[in-house]
Amino acid sequence: MTPLLILFATLMMAMLLLFQLYPLLVSRRSCGKKAPELEGLVSDNLLKNKRYSLYFWAPQCGTCPNMTHIVDKLSQERNDLAKIDAVKHAELAHQMGVMGTTPALVFIENGHIENIALGAKTEKRILSLLEKQNISYEKKFTTNQKNKRYVLHQNTRL
Repeated sequence: MTPLLILFATLMMAMLLLFQLYPLLVSRRSCGKKAPELEGLVSDNLLKNKRYSLYFWAPQCGTCPNMTHIVDKLSQERNDLAKIDAVKHAELAHQMGVMGTTPALVFIENGHIENIALGAKTEKRILSLLEKQNISYEKKFTTNQKNKRYVLHQNTRL
């Protein structure tokens, strides 16, 4: 192989890796930020919850139909899950850290983005993520007996 061909192949592999990592890095940077206002997009009952999840999907997404079917079923059983079209609400998706990587689940807790799960998930994995969010929230705060303030545990990331 010529050195030029090797350089070209290396650059192509680096670009491919970058295109796969960039959405992940952007979504991780969004964690901890205040969630944008959602009034009018989701039900008021959902917004009353301290923690809820948003499922971003797109009509042209190849893996979204399978996951959308699961999320529709789960959202009927649960009151903490809503579905948002990432194409119609592209600015909201961008603010949440979902950049063309649908499907995506965004976990919101106390008005802040807690975690983002990118890519297609099975029903079992979605349930696991939702339960992990609930367990994390319940165990996250403890009372510090010395000064009677709430203290955040260190390793509670989803």
